[in-house]
Amino acid sequence: MITPNVAVAFPQTARDAITTKLNDAKLLFPVLATVANEDRKKLQVIAEGREPYVAGAAADAQANPGTVPGTVNVAEWLLLEEQHAGLFQMESLLLGLLEFVQDTKALVGSQRYDKARRYYNGSSPFTGMAECAVRPLFHAGGTAFWQFFSSGYRGLRVR
Repeated sequence: MITPNVAVAFPQTARDAITTKLNDAKLLFPVLATVANEDRKKLQVIAEGREPYVAGAAADAQANPGTVPGTVNVAEWLLLEEQHAGLFQMESLLLGLLEFVQDTKALVGSQRYDKARRYYNGSSPFTGMAECAVRPLFHAGGTAFWQFFSSGYRGLRVR
């Protein structure tokens, strides 16, 4: 399988445009709610098995308004059904987008690891992975130590 170079295929301008659009989308939906974990446990969840039950009841209530109890507002119920369908569609699109983002992130991570591995394995023909792995540890503040270490001192051995 040929792995695309994500750094070229997904430039910063495209990432910025997508981030802007997602932030704009959040502003369009001020009614989206967050629910605390404790409250989420108390909610009646419509799982796959309950979806046909709820949809069938809504269709029956609309078809037979005389059988609807006075405590049930059918117009409000139908609005909830419409909102649920729209939210389900948005969720499906976002989950698909999230999967693409996660796959691309995994691909970028794999390419990053490959570059680091090739750097450490091939940075010097005379030293192995052990010495190259120590280099980043001393890069920020220990330049003098690194110069001493790389000048021939071989007291540190990693197996």
